[in-house]
Amino acid sequence: MGYGRLTEKKIRYIVRHKQKGKSNREIAFEMRVSVSTVKRVWSYWLTHGEYLPIRKRGRKVKELSEKEKGIIREAKARYK
Repeated sequence: MGYGRLTEKKIRYIVRHKQKGKSNREIAFEMRVSVSTVKRVWSYWLTHGEYLPIRKRGRKVKELSEKEKGIIREAKARYK
């Protein structure tokens, strides 16, 4: 079973329904996320009193210096 991306809307839904007493399995099934994700979101809410922050996915972008850009241009021109 494939799981969808966790969104702000899903996080708010999870917290709201956990407060109403709904089970982790029911919420996970409805939101198409894993049970462990529901547990993680709820645990964060209980300890911090706020919604779980969503992190950006993927590799962090590193800005290249002008020297590095020059080296890349030079290599592209040479091996083109």
